[in-house]
Amino acid sequence: MKNQKSAIGKNGTSLVLLLAGLLLTGPLQADNPIFPGTAMEGFSAYAGLSYSFAEYNYDPDVLDTIARVEFGRSFLASSTEYDNYARVAALENTSKSRMRREEYQLRLGIKKKILDVPWLTVKAGVNFGSGQEQCLLNCFELTRVAFLQYLQTSPVEAGRLLTYSVLFPLAVPSIDSLQDWSNEIGYTYFMIEGGAELHPYHDSNIDPYIGLEVGLGTCSIDVKFKGDCNTYKYGPTLGVQYHYTENLYFFTQADYTVQTFRIVDSATDSEGNSETIVLKFPDYKKTTITFGIGYSFH
Repeated sequence: MKNQKSAIGKNGTSLVLLLAGLLLTGPLQADNPIFPGTAMEGFSAYAGLSYSFAEYNYDPDVLDTIARVEFGRSFLASSTEYDNYARVAALENTSKSRMRREEYQLRLGIKKKILDVPWLTVKAGVNFGSGQEQCLLNCFELTRVAFLQYLQTSPVEAGRLLTYSVLFPLAVPSIDSLQDWSNEIGYTYFMIEGGAELHPYHDSNIDPYIGLEVGLGTCSIDVKFKGDCNTYKYGPTLGVQYHYTENLYFFTQADYTVQTFRIVDSATDSEGNSETIVLKFPDYKKTTITFGIGYSFH
């Protein structure tokens, strides 16, 4: 899995380098109106504020839940109290949950018209995002109640499970979820994003376009964990630019994006064996609306 993580990072780096190469090459003929004598034809800079929202079902992995329950039974707990708790956890963790996400983003970047290819514009930039995920239905309240009862009836065994759940995949509620029953998790991320757009009316004051964006970055989630958090996204875009003056333009854009968060860590068991642990949050599809302003250097 370390190699998989490295491959994702290399692919992201290659994408950024490719976009940078496209941005910095090609025929540059006109002068920058701000810095005379500097060739900047086809370049523009933009800044935008975005709002994302998504509501979706989380379909649990039944086999994963069963494996976690049996792993705990085989190696750490074999009591009747654990069996009672495991039945509740298995039942609730194999049912669908309803989730909602809201995000706010700041996006900064540059675009470059590829003058040799009609309509084509490439772009690269950064995205600072902050959001919150809230569980609306089937939020594992019964599992948490059952585990608290398990702690009361068999505190040593339940405490051992809770401790080892930091390192191993067990069907145990997190300490945060036992302390905070608001069913909300906050998160932030920093992402390098890029893509391509087609502008069939790029010479008009009203300039609609379609495109594709991808992104790769790091993240921080309001849960206690060890390891590195990373995120990636991809999806189509649809937007329109309004050229207020020859250089100044405003734009609005709608994205339909698939995004994923992953936490990757390495753990060593009592026998000295190293294992890579990957906690992958479910992919979620979100709609993002962006309003922004740009400046064309022509």
